[in-house]
Amino acid sequence: MLAVNPTYYGIAGDISALAGVCHGAGVPLVVDEAHGAHLRFHRELPPDALSCGADAVVQSTHKTGGSLTQSSMLHLKGKRVDPERVAEALRMVQSTSPSYLLMVSLDLARRQLALRGGELLEKTLQLARWCRDKLSGVPGVKILGQEHLGAAGAEHLDPTRLTLSLLPLGLTGHRTAELLHRRHRIFVEMADDAGVVAVISLGTTTEDCRRLVEAIQEIAATEAGDPLHFPETLKLPRPMVVVSPREAWQKPGKDVSLENSLDCICGETVAVYPPGIPVICPGEAITQPVLDYLLEVRQRGLHVQGPGDASLRKLRVIV
Repeated sequence: MLAVNPTYYGIAGDISALAGVCHGAGVPLVVDEAHGAHLRFHRELPPDALSCGADAVVQSTHKTGGSLTQSSMLHLKGKRVDPERVAEALRMVQSTSPSYLLMVSLDLARRQLALRGGELLEKTLQLARWCRDKLSGVPGVKILGQEHLGAAGAEHLDPTRLTLSLLPLGLTGHRTAELLHRRHRIFVEMADDAGVVAVISLGTTTEDCRRLVEAIQEIAATEAGDPLHFPETLKLPRPMVVVSPREAWQKPGKDVSLENSLDCICGETVAVYPPGIPVICPGEAITQPVLDYLLEVRQRGLHVQGPGDASLRKLRVIV
């Protein structure tokens, strides 16, 4: 079983219960804990997956642990995942020339968390609480909090993740992120239709938090419009697979305008990021709902991963 914990928004589920179900069925639990390298080091944070019984946990140490970008760790626990088999699999794909800069940064980050993790995270949480308190007083600004949880899979919230929505002021997350960048030189972690995510990390300063709060206050005061509603969940039809991804990769292709791609077989992957889930993959038919969605993505200027033309003016199809 593969689980993601916590989500990009800092929401964590009941990993202990999930581990119990998996182990009862004789299945190992592997957790993608990319955004949770810091969880183990403070009691006010959600419990980390390894402590909850996960058998293997992958952490992007560079996201919240303090190491250099592209450096991560794989943690194993217990006997359900064979370390020798893992090592064998790694030998098949890893480079013979690893980056020693990345490796030493992982060791330094590990040491810092082991010796000062609680102290640094206490300061981080104080800053996060201050931001939440100030921003909760801004009319029209909504902040994701523990009070919004309670559904299945939403047991805990990492308070260092500030998920802000200005939909009551008529601003999507993409527009909010654009204003923060253009007017205030503030770059948020991510933006979607509903809001933005700002991360209060080990390296965040009091000045960083002050600038964020003042920027949101200024945007709320000058950009308020008619309220927007959270868009309905996109429900695309099941993909129509015409040829396998392997066949699609090997077949010749050509670029056509997006408008003229209807009923063609796609030759590349298109995924809106976030969340990074493909809208269409190589070998699938481009149906009308998919085309309509991609046209809207292009009109909104959303970020896409996968296609050769990131502007979506053209799309690669199979000849």
